[in-house]
Amino acid sequence: WGLDAELYFDWGGGLIWAAVAPTPDAAAAIRGALGTAGHATLVRAPEDVRTMMEVFHPLPDPVMALSRRVKESFDPCGILNPGRMYAGV
Repeated sequence: WGLDAELYFDWGGGLIWAAVAPTPDAAAAIRGALGTAGHATLVRAPEDVRTMMEVFHPLPDPVMALSRRVKESFDPCGILNPGRMYAGV
């Protein structure tokens, strides 16, 4: 990844926790390296990084469209945590 990272392996949950410098570049590098082979969730970062990066790994377009439709069916007025998981949802 070209990052200075500290990695922790959780074999029981099949997770890899990566502690990196809290920058948008680091988050983008991790998500870019994963591509479609996995997902990355932003667990902890300063507010300025959280406003620039999505918390959850981007979804493929068809899955995002489905997520929007499900959210709209349960929350037609868009008042329940708008943008909490993904921008515009």
